[in-house]
Amino acid sequence: MFCAHEYSDWTCSGVVGMDATSPGRSVINSRLNSTQGEIRVGPSHQAKLPDLQPFPSPDGDTVTQHEELVWMPGVNDCDLLMYLRAARSMAAFAGMCDGGSTEDGCVAASRDDTTLNALNTLHESGYDAGKALQRLVKKPVPKLIEKCWTEDEVKRFVKGLRQYGKNFFRIRKELLPNKETEHRCLTSKQKNFGD
Repeated sequence: MFCAHEYSDWTCSGVVGMDATSPGRSVINSRLNSTQGEIRVGPSHQAKLPDLQPFPSPDGDTVTQHEELVWMPGVNDCDLLMYLRAARSMAAFAGMCDGGSTEDGCVAASRDDTTLNALNTLHESGYDAGKALQRLVKKPVPKLIEKCWTEDEVKRFVKGLRQYGKNFFRIRKELLPNKETEHRCLTSKQKNFGD
């Protein structure tokens, strides 16, 4: 038997005693449809979708929007730079307080976290630089990540990065068996971003 598909209709020939118009043709067509599948088109073949329900959050409130716009400044560049200089000066002063050195103040002022904290505070203050600076006076420097690495551990970690690349599990196994993998990843990120 020879079957050919022409313009979405099956025609069969070569079967003794059956032509394209014989009653057995529908049996062959139904068999071909069951193995080949068919595309159903039209309104009766469309899925009925329920109305969209807001996604519930873990605390039980309904979440209607998952994103929050966190930077839309109406501040010109010059004013923004002046604000950031003032925020860094406050961070430097806070770093020098309580017996800190001038170097500690400079480190606090140059941290990326200090800049991000200043920008977040500006956003939370509705881009009012005066209000943001008043809030920064209370907390000019963000909470620091606890330093838990010795000089020797940092050197071994850098050596591991050079030898094994980003295979942190191998670095842990070979060079830092007493450290958790997450600690190495965090420190690597801090070194890369200058924190």
